Amino acid sequence: MWKYNNADELYHYGVLGMRWGKRKTRMSQDAKEAKSIKKKKVSEMSNAELRKLNERQNLESQHRNLSSQRNLGKKAVQSFIGVAGTIVAVEGAAKTYKRVADFAVKKIGKTKV
Repeated sequence: MWKYNNADELYHYGVLGMRWGKRKTRMSQDAKEAKSIKKKKVSEMSNAELRKLNERQNLESQHRNLSSQRNLGKKAVQSFIGVAGTIVAVEGAAKTYKRVADFAVKKIGKTKV
């Protein structure tokens, strides 16, 4: 059976400064290579390294552009839904006011002046 020698000790085998419940993000191998290539001067890079770095940067910019376009579409749909909701609310209020006005006209029409 397992027995503790000293029950007053607390051990923590974590990373210093890391938040509880948070995981470190892992960088892909391509991203690591691109990062190491970026540290070099252009004159020190080989043609293959330049091609690899340019391809990586092009892919990253395409991803950013597509993400921003998707976000713009999402915002447009959300604003359309908001406007449609306002229109429905105004239409419902107008119907209510019309019913109240019709009721008032009937009441006034029945009374003698």
